Amino acid sequence: SDIPEGKRRIQTYDRIDIALDTFPYAGATTTCEAMWMGVPTIALYGDTYVARMSATVLERAGLCGWVADSPQTYARIAARMASEIDGLAQLRAGLREQVAASPLCDAALLTRSIEAAYRQMWRQWCETTNK
Repeated sequence: SDIPEGKRRIQTYDRIDIALDTFPYAGATTTCEAMWMGVPTIALYGDTYVARMSATVLERAGLCGWVADSPQTYARIAARMASEIDGLAQLRAGLREQVAASPLCDAALLTRSIEAAYRQMWRQWCETTNK
């Protein structure tokens, strides 16, 4: 094919209705990429940081209903979302805009949160050091 590999990979998203996140190691970057390309992802909320990454990404993007708390719920969400063809099409059509407008892509909010965390860490360090 004359189409570059990267473009073929991106075009693949046109043939995917729903992405299924992996576990116990979530694919946070691939979850972000899929959503940016209009493909919602179903994730399982795990017990460790790496097992919760996609769930956190989905929640920050406003897709809490796509996060399961058990493998059984994961399967139920997949079946339910796949059967809601009109709702899925509507979500896919506006998913990039939803993600872009969400806290997931709010750089100013993230910066303020990081600054607040640094200030809190500094205050705690000062309190423990000055005792």
